[in-house]
Amino acid sequence: HGREGHGGSTLCGVASLRLMGVLDEVAHRLDGWKCDLVYWCVSRQYPLPSDRRDRGGEGKSAFEYDGYAGAGMQGRPNKLEDTCYSYWIGGTLHLLGESRLLNGQALREYVLSCQSPYGGFGKTVGAMPDLLHSYYSLAWLSLSNEGGCCDDESYAPGEDDAETIESIGRLRELDCALGIAKR
Repeated sequence: HGREGHGGSTLCGVASLRLMGVLDEVAHRLDGWKCDLVYWCVSRQYPLPSDRRDRGGEGKSAFEYDGYAGAGMQGRPNKLEDTCYSYWIGGTLHLLGESRLLNGQALREYVLSCQSPYGGFGKTVGAMPDLLHSYYSLAWLSLSNEGGCCDDESYAPGEDDAETIESIGRLRELDCALGIAKR
């Protein structure tokens, strides 16, 4: 009946409620709405392949494992993962105060694996970079510094990863509802 959920419109709706100052009121008034939405969003993350669960493998960087890393987000059920949904879905969870429920390290790894050697990010691993996916990839990486999303104490970055993590830490904080950097 045309009621398929979509990550982009989900963030727009939640961000609109936040900008109108009624997100908390709506979340509390509509019984179960927030819980159902959080469940739907968390369910959009691809599971980490079983052979990737022991991060890094044999001497490989945690950000690269046989050309694929991490567990990306899909924008709709039964669709492939895509870097822009890391922001659309991750941003929705951020606005709801629930981004810690994601496997933030795995999502960060997926987004970084889509970075092009020419600069920018593509929508998937190996895709040519474009402005839209580059922007939303950087927006997610900025959000991944907040809200406990990537606070995984068991995660031990390799030497090659330290510079990348430091670079991510220098990204400006993002106003997720507006999609722009905070001052």
